[in-house]
Amino acid sequence: MPEDDLVHFIVATAERVRLEAFRANPQAGGKPRYHPRLLLALLVYCDDNGAFSSRRIERAASRDIRARFIAASTRPDHGTMSIACTKIDANASTIRSVPYHPPRYCARSRPPTSMH
Repeated sequence: MPEDDLVHFIVATAERVRLEAFRANPQAGGKPRYHPRLLLALLVYCDDNGAFSSRRIERAASRDIRARFIAASTRPDHGTMSIACTKIDANASTIRSVPYHPPRYCARSRPPTSMH
């Protein structure tokens, strides 16, 4: 992935979200869970690219090279993505509280200072 690709910014931003923001339940058994930050970054990327349904996100994690990069070549299924959407939506105010400081390589991605 090129160094200035948006996926690096999305992953770096997701890394800044405190884990308490996700209020994840401790694992009771079964297969290993996906990291909440991975799911958040995948949801943000897919949302930005028009993949809003959990099935489209599942498909993107298999076919879209940037989504695969974010998901570390794992393939969260649509059920996992649906649950992640619900939990992330429930904690949106905490997640939104992450300060916006783009990394140096994303300096040109800063939001405009005024809207005209």
